[in-house]
Amino acid sequence: MAGSNHFFTSTTMLYLVFLYVHLLLFLRFSGVAVSQSIIQSLPGFVGALPFELETGYVSVDDSNDVQLFYYFVKSENNPTEDPLIVWFTGGPGCSVLTALMFENGPLYFKHAKYNGSLPTLMLNPNSWTKISNILYVDAPVGTGFSYSRSLEGSFTSDTKSAKQSYIFIRKWLMHHPEFFSNPLYICGDSYAGMVVPIIVQDISDGIEIGHKPSINLKGYLLGNPATDRHAELNSQIHFFHHMGILSDELLEVISPFFCLQKLI
Repeated sequence: MAGSNHFFTSTTMLYLVFLYVHLLLFLRFSGVAVSQSIIQSLPGFVGALPFELETGYVSVDDSNDVQLFYYFVKSENNPTEDPLIVWFTGGPGCSVLTALMFENGPLYFKHAKYNGSLPTLMLNPNSWTKISNILYVDAPVGTGFSYSRSLEGSFTSDTKSAKQSYIFIRKWLMHHPEFFSNPLYICGDSYAGMVVPIIVQDISDGIEIGHKPSINLKGYLLGNPATDRHAELNSQIHFFHHMGILSDELLEVISPFFCLQKLI
């Protein structure tokens, strides 16, 4: 991922908590389908943000119980024509703020010795927002700022989360119609590999049956995705063998266990 010099320490964790509180001050909590605010400054960054950052909530059920939180960063190039990326972080349950700050977002933490103050935020020259709009979504419910007003709404699964994410995308676009024609890519990493393909299928099905307005889906992208636990862990044996780490003799000894998937 871009910005490989990022770091993650207890100091950074304290900053994230502070940042969460700061962002909450801008949010308008209500029962409406979508609530949003423009963030013009952040603690740790000197001056006004040189890019447009929007945060907000989208209700993803009829009763407004489940509210998914998002960060939206407009492209610094040509937001009206550049692709719209919807990004989901894995876990499941990891805040998407980690992607915004540590992977492909416009900011990162300056690596410096802790001196008692908040970390300094720097601009990421390799941010994907240089050429694309990115909508970062805290999903499933209970992740980051996303929450449910009821205990029942807090229960989730991969398929339920995918359905709610599809509703989220449609509602968000309805409140941001200027992005309906932008090429749309659904993206994520790690455990998002289990959910993103379902979201893409839901979008594709919606296009096929004529959901209006139509979404301009172009594809999806996954980084180091989780796909199938047994296949992934067992495939490491073949990888070690092909890389010369595992000898032919040892592979022959363990192959029966590998075939029976007992090396988990």
